[in-house]
Amino acid sequence: MANPKTANNTGAEEARKVGRPRKIETPDDMWLLWEEYKAECDNNKKIETTFSPRSEIYITENIPSPIIYDITGFCSFIGISRTSFYDTYTRNNEEEFASVVTRMRDECEVDALRKFEMQYAPSQLAGLRLSKYGYSTNVESKVEVEAKTSSYDELTVEQLVALAELAESQDNENSET
Repeated sequence: MANPKTANNTGAEEARKVGRPRKIETPDDMWLLWEEYKAECDNNKKIETTFSPRSEIYITENIPSPIIYDITGFCSFIGISRTSFYDTYTRNNEEEFASVVTRMRDECEVDALRKFEMQYAPSQLAGLRLSKYGYSTNVESKVEVEAKTSSYDELTVEQLVALAELAESQDNENSET
């Protein structure tokens, strides 16, 4: 008698049928959903109300306010948790989805850079949003200060007296401690 589990299915196919069905069945479906998500992010608008003193009225406008693409936002868009997304489409040896997920991550990085450079996103968030891609806000710079020596010959009598009094008061403070 044939085993019903192996009669028509391999073990891998059987393992996929256990549990809840996938939200995304093929890499092409994932890419189409990704394109829909990007269009929604790019077409996002915010409502801004300003007061016009000249005409003494409030003006309300829909202003373009694109959102930075990210995997978490995409997961929210399609209705699954980020953990489930990574478990289902990257961690369980899903080679067929690997290239799509990699392209999505790359597009997230490029989009974040573009939106910060074009000032669509507040620059204060750049360090936070770009740090996961290996960027840093730390700037290493070496500043060399050239010591300027002055001659006492160039000072006036009043300046010399003030310097002497300052040195004397510092000496007195140091001797008391």
